[in-house]
Amino acid sequence: MSIMVTGGSGFIGVRVVRKLLERGEKVVCFDVSPPRSQFHSMLERGTFYRGDVTQITQLLEATKTFDVRRVIHLAAMVPPETEDKPHPAMYLNIQGTNNVFEVARWAGLERVVYASSLAYYGLQENFGLRAVNEDDRPNPINIYGMTKLANEFAARKYTERCGLDLRGIRICPTLGHGRTAGPAGPVIGLLISYPAVGKPIDIPFSAAQPYLMIHVEDAAEIFVRVALADGLRHPVYNTGGYQIRIGDIAELVKEFIPDARITMGSRPAPGMYLVENSRLMTDVDYVLPPLRVRILDHINEARSEAGLQPIKG
Repeated sequence: MSIMVTGGSGFIGVRVVRKLLERGEKVVCFDVSPPRSQFHSMLERGTFYRGDVTQITQLLEATKTFDVRRVIHLAAMVPPETEDKPHPAMYLNIQGTNNVFEVARWAGLERVVYASSLAYYGLQENFGLRAVNEDDRPNPINIYGMTKLANEFAARKYTERCGLDLRGIRICPTLGHGRTAGPAGPVIGLLISYPAVGKPIDIPFSAAQPYLMIHVEDAAEIFVRVALADGLRHPVYNTGGYQIRIGDIAELVKEFIPDARITMGSRPAPGMYLVENSRLMTDVDYVLPPLRVRILDHINEARSEAGLQPIKG
């Protein structure tokens, strides 16, 4: 029996695949393209299936061929591309996810863990200065958030009517070197990646702007734990993350790189930054490491890619 990861070549997906393989699981990486070269070696221990989640026959073939019992569904389009291409975004994010759920029904899969998003909630200003929890009402403001709301609605109906085990993870912006998509994630990522290799960076956002983020390794670990856990008590979980001002991220970078050249602008970075995640931390027994550790991980990954020596913490 195996676990299939859709979007398994993506930023989070490759790390999910790696973590599952490290646990001794049989893994199918399902994606339209193979992982980047630095991850090719891990496919010697797993299986790559070139497939598109909008093609339900490909999902079904992979599921049957490799005796898939659980799926971690990460394949999706994210901002800003979702906002520029609404029709393909809705087709991939909504129809693709519905295809995964339908294959789970046909094949009798044990569990599907799918990626939702804090974009489900909309803006922090809708909730005031309090942390949102999983029971708060959705109020998405963009195409991406709307598709995640549709995913969660479909998951509830499949669960109620078909008895499927479907678990949604409302993930926050993801930190880590190499992040190239998302509304603000790439910019925040460059705030760390550029100074790591001696480049200056000009961030358009205000230093005083509160921000919420999670490191990609922790995001991947959460998906793996939810996929494998027994006794889950909830259909959807907030990841939560590190709540910090953007200017304080810059100061943490300068602790490791004192001569970092970072300038800030005045723009707001809209989104959620106060999020309650006790359900997840209780059900999967996972506590995030200190942010300082993850900032250093990010710095050293950027330096490694550039052929530079790591910085010691």
